[in-house]
Amino acid sequence: MIVKFSITNYGPIRETQTLSFEAEKSEHLEDYYVVTVAGHRILKAAILFGPNASGKTYILNALNFLRNLATVPTASKTALLPYEPFLMDEESRSEPTEFEIDFVQNDDYYRYNIKLNRQCVLYERLRSQSRRRIVYTRTTDIESQLTKIVFGEDYQVKNDVEAATLSSNTLWNETVLAGFTKTNMAHKALQAVHVWFQSYLAPMVNPRADLTRFTLDLIDMGYVDKDKIIPILKKADFNIGGVTIRKSEESDEPLRLVHIGPDGKPTDDIPYASESLGTQRYFGLSGILYMLIARSSAFPIDEIESSIHPELVKHFLLSFCTNSKYSQLLVTTHNRELLNDKDIFRSDIIQFTEKDENFATRLYRLSDFGTDVVRNTSNVLNAYNAGKLGAFPRLSDYYIDIDE
Repeated sequence: MIVKFSITNYGPIRETQTLSFEAEKSEHLEDYYVVTVAGHRILKAAILFGPNASGKTYILNALNFLRNLATVPTASKTALLPYEPFLMDEESRSEPTEFEIDFVQNDDYYRYNIKLNRQCVLYERLRSQSRRRIVYTRTTDIESQLTKIVFGEDYQVKNDVEAATLSSNTLWNETVLAGFTKTNMAHKALQAVHVWFQSYLAPMVNPRADLTRFTLDLIDMGYVDKDKIIPILKKADFNIGGVTIRKSEESDEPLRLVHIGPDGKPTDDIPYASESLGTQRYFGLSGILYMLIARSSAFPIDEIESSIHPELVKHFLLSFCTNSKYSQLLVTTHNRELLNDKDIFRSDIIQFTEKDENFATRLYRLSDFGTDVVRNTSNVLNAYNAGKLGAFPRLSDYYIDIDE
């Protein structure tokens, strides 16, 4: 599980900003939102609010970028990294991007650091926080474009040949974790961390993602039982009683949904293209919800409310928290109605983004505010609408003179 994730000099983020899944001391809704792993109380959800262009999506992008760095080998030594420093001041344009992520895998608490620019990975370190030991430290010789990896005393590789092979397989513009996937060697910690990035941390879901295809692929690969997503759709008030999937050569419409008629009997299956965008979107999300419940995983979803009614968004989030165990959701949303439900959401899962005076993203939690701003009896939505919590669009008047 993700414990916390810090970002420095990436996109609109200048100074280090930290997305935290660490639970506050509050026992409010503890059984639904908090799990204890490796001695740490960790939240299952984080919901990001903020105006457009405040940096919400870039936080998810950064997590996705880090996942790719850890799992996808670089094509060649000359390939440039998708380096995006903060561009609003000259100094930051030439400084490296840095990520730090704390996570738990196999009941071991790890901390992974990486520093990079457009050409290469400058520095990388993996540390077991549980054992207080370095797994490895990686540096890059810029002139020779060669990688040097030093393993900690408790995490040595078998022999010098394996160490040399891993170093040579790790190009200067890729991570040790990606280099490890190309190397025929066994290393318990490297394998565990690679599996976490590859299997636990899912790719980012953006509002334009083809979630229907995603869910159909999961069904085809055997990760999702299509009959078991029908109850998910029924509970979401879509009146769906079945899913029919035909081979593409048999029909131009391989996916059809069966609805329950007024008489309680199933109708003829309806072409998927005739369903509303909301029905299609939730069918795709049902595959994600199934995965979150059936196996431990973390999904970053941008603008979760896309084509979805606010009550259905809430239903999805609460279904996840009620039924999942060690999975996590990181979502962005403009659905501020969620702030009106303190009885069903903890304040530490609510986080905000806004731009500071230097146009850089600032990230903070609702739980960071004192009782002088938000009391237990306060209406959080009213406080947000009144500007007490920040992260609100700074709009001007409505008059536009196109003749000026």
